[in-house]
Amino acid sequence: WAPSPLRWARRETETTASIAGSAARAFAQPTPPPASRPTACFNRDYHSGAL
Repeated sequence: WAPSPLRWARRETETTASIAGSAARAFAQPTPPPASRPTACFNRDYHSGAL
């Protein structure tokens, strides 16, 4: 028994896409744009002693 080439290729493509997607998310996560809202809120909460 062997999987059909088409099904194998599709599964490989999905795996590659999910790996690339998670890598892109992980890479984009730690560096928000400088003037983003979460950073401003974090700075405000941090300096006000809320954190």
